[in-house]
Amino acid sequence: MLALYGDACGANQFAIPPEGIEDTVEAAQKLGSELAHIVLDIADGPMQEVTGPISGSMEVISLPLAPPLPYEKALELARDIPLDIGFDHGINRGTNWIRELMRYYKEGIPFPARSDELICRDQGYLSHEADDSRPFPCRFEEVIVAKIGTMPLIAMQGEVCAPIGMRIKDTFRRTTPIMVFAYMGEQNLYIPTRELVRLDSYQAQVIRIQYASPCGWAPEVEDEMVQGVVAMVEKALGKNEE
Repeated sequence: MLALYGDACGANQFAIPPEGIEDTVEAAQKLGSELAHIVLDIADGPMQEVTGPISGSMEVISLPLAPPLPYEKALELARDIPLDIGFDHGINRGTNWIRELMRYYKEGIPFPARSDELICRDQGYLSHEADDSRPFPCRFEEVIVAKIGTMPLIAMQGEVCAPIGMRIKDTFRRTTPIMVFAYMGEQNLYIPTRELVRLDSYQAQVIRIQYASPCGWAPEVEDEMVQGVVAMVEKALGKNEE
């Protein structure tokens, strides 16, 4: 038997150094030792055999976006940036979303309200248009739920923040073994929590400053992500069949 520890869904998870330890190497060794003992305790405890048929499905969970910034605010942000260079992969990458915001306003393009209204292009930008060579365009948020016997395995696209994975596991952990993974799929867009959206932390900003969406996340993104995945798992377990 091989026992492994893995942070499968921890996009915003950070280790806290043990109290009284200032040396970073010593702190890492201390935390590593604690994790190793937890794994050994689990390995020495009762085990549940997981066997049975394998099944799986994939769905796109549509997640809510916030309304765009008002036009006056957009003008202020655009005052000192180049507006005629399109998508820039270099030093102006972080302002691509402002150029998109202004383009939507100037051309009267309807702003997206849900994540699946936009396609993630191969270069990592969100757009209404797909790459010409793509038979299956990438839309957020792709989720796979597979099942081996009674155990669901969840794979969520992108960098899903740790509290979201924890909420999903908490829904089922007392009734069935469950494995929850993120970092699935071809693009690592952060899926943030309500608190990260409120603070406009880096994980909440990425949809704009890296993926060039003219709109950011709505605060409800966390709840709708959890609800969408839970519904898929319940369907896989046959709990919501009529």
